Amino acid sequence: EDPSRTVLGAEQERWLDGALAASRARWTVLAQAVMFAPMIEGSPGSPRIWTDAWSGYPPARERLLGSLRRHRVANPVVLTGDIHSFWVNAVPDARGQVVAAELVTSSIATSNTHRPERLALNPHIAFHDGEHCGYVRCEADAARLRADVIGIDDMRDPRSGRKVLASFEVADGDPQPRRL
Repeated sequence: EDPSRTVLGAEQERWLDGALAASRARWTVLAQAVMFAPMIEGSPGSPRIWTDAWSGYPPARERLLGSLRRHRVANPVVLTGDIHSFWVNAVPDARGQVVAAELVTSSIATSNTHRPERLALNPHIAFHDGEHCGYVRCEADAARLRADVIGIDDMRDPRSGRKVLASFEVADGDPQPRRL
């Protein structure tokens, strides 16, 4: 593999692998900026890999997933930053085994990107909303992590109301996000 085809860089990958190996946390939260779950776009007859995220770097993604499996990391949850839409994903490896959950937040005060056409090509996606701005609120205890997807009514109004668009749970020992 071409070493320039990585998201983190070799030194960062080694550091993260070591940190994951040493971790004894009940919940392992990885915060980062671009979609981690694989994403296929296009149509069923002409699917394409979305390359503007970890999907564009499959070996790097598989190395990180392999590190999570190899070190038996407890309850990996990927928190992904502002990509102008909400997503809740199961994160499968190349064999289709779900290794982690991913919670992607929308922007809080900029335009959104609604992509419902991608859902049919990506069965690991549990939720998508690109019509609302907002945030994801998480709460964890020993048994579960709960995530509420919060949409704000009007991004231009600082007094705007907000509502829970969807709620999900990731149970201890099971990386599959489940809608409540």
